[in-house]
Amino acid sequence: MKKQLSKPENWQDFESLCKSFGERIWNIPSKVKKNGRLRTNLKVA
Repeated sequence: MKKQLSKPENWQDFESLCKSFGERIWNIPSKVKKNGRLRTNLKVA
């Protein structure tokens, strides 16, 4: 089954769409940050 999404109006919408998609396919909600980073609890000394 093919689905087609409309083109995002701006890069911010595209970034939000990618974030949501990543959270769903990797099953890690609330751990994906925008700009492709994962949230971590690293402490810097």
